[in-house]
Amino acid sequence: MKLQKQLEDLRLRKQTLIENMKSAMDKVEDAANDAAEYESWTKNYDELEATLEDVSSEIVETEKKLNDQIARAKRVEDLVAETPETEEKGSIMQAPAIKKFSHEKGADYAGAVEIRSLMVKTNARKHGVSVVDMAKHLFPKDNRIEAVVRAPVGIPETTTPGIGSELVLQHDAQNELIELLRNEILYTKFGTRVLPLPDNRGSIRIPRVTGAVAASWVEEGASIPVGVPSMDSITISPYKLGIITLATRELMERSDPAYEQILRSQIIEGIAQAVDTTFMSDLAATAGSPAGLFNGLLPVAAAGTLPAAPTAAQTISFLNAMKLQAELNNMGSRNWVWVMTPTTKIGLMSQRSAIDTPLWPELQAGQLQGYPVISGNNFPLTMPVSGDRLIALVDASEIFFGLGKGISLATSDQAYIQSDSTPATNPVNGVSLFQQDMSAIRATLDTTWAKRRNEGVLFAPTLL
Repeated sequence: MKLQKQLEDLRLRKQTLIENMKSAMDKVEDAANDAAEYESWTKNYDELEATLEDVSSEIVETEKKLNDQIARAKRVEDLVAETPETEEKGSIMQAPAIKKFSHEKGADYAGAVEIRSLMVKTNARKHGVSVVDMAKHLFPKDNRIEAVVRAPVGIPETTTPGIGSELVLQHDAQNELIELLRNEILYTKFGTRVLPLPDNRGSIRIPRVTGAVAASWVEEGASIPVGVPSMDSITISPYKLGIITLATRELMERSDPAYEQILRSQIIEGIAQAVDTTFMSDLAATAGSPAGLFNGLLPVAAAGTLPAAPTAAQTISFLNAMKLQAELNNMGSRNWVWVMTPTTKIGLMSQRSAIDTPLWPELQAGQLQGYPVISGNNFPLTMPVSGDRLIALVDASEIFFGLGKGISLATSDQAYIQSDSTPATNPVNGVSLFQQDMSAIRATLDTTWAKRRNEGVLFAPTLL
């Protein structure tokens, strides 16, 4: 194991450093007789001591990583281990209407726990059996499901099997869907820190400097002026995004695990698309949604519009104009990223130089003129520029993102649902899930974002 070898090397290095420090201490009295020699001895000893501290810290971190790796490997072993199926003769669990799902290689996937748990609870309620029995029947080889739906008795805690220790797995399971969502949402790819939103849906206030302190030339003996920076703050408040999907009882009970994956994909893709479409827009904020990234901005005039089939000189001039505008805005070249549609990215990748080589070979590695490239499909058509595509240059450190702790899932088979993509606030002409023998799964997510300064977002249209 690579980490094990690294840990052994670090421990050997630590032992060598300790021996060197002991050897140095044996010479301290001789070195003390000469000031220059003692200064050299002190410098050498301080370096050994600092290095020992660094190595000790690295050992602690490596041990932590190794233990985590071992724990994960053990958990995977437990999950794929074969377990005997036990069904009592005459049990309601043998009813042919409830199909037992397979758990073959490849049937597991991230996000399975949340979806499977909802299916277990729904079927258990319909057939009047315990959720634990239903979990064992539907997913006999996925012991995480029983851990999530189990209702512990006695005094719940994390060490004693049977009355709480199984629930430790639930924390990891809750994070699977949110991690999948991070891979899909565009703004999480900017590389900046995503702020965790408060559990009570409170706001986050972030201070910012609006005016710098001005220094002045001062004559000898004259008073030096006092300056105070101008400051204010921006507040980011969470917004709720939600979706409800319906399914018949027959589909919930008789489908194989493929339906779980379809359902998971629908939830993830639906939420990601809604977030990206608003984020990459110029829409103003409303009571229910945050403002788009380009709200209140105008395109970089000096860049013009990149034509449909630009020459190398036109593309270079276009990109340089945007970078120059960043410098003129006193933003500097810090954490800039290019944001563009896949069509624009492919158009740039197809450009050739005079000697018929790729003009931008670094695009294959996700870079353009030294800045990372982020590509997404969800640029809306109602942008404040001609055409439906653009290239944006964004300073990621100027954008603040907030993300809730996870996607909240809930299910019901007795609710009254207005089956409409744009439902009225007070539902009308709804569907009775109880009457039509259906189930509904609801997914919600708290998220938000805000610009610290408008100068950190530049864009220009392109016909590529």
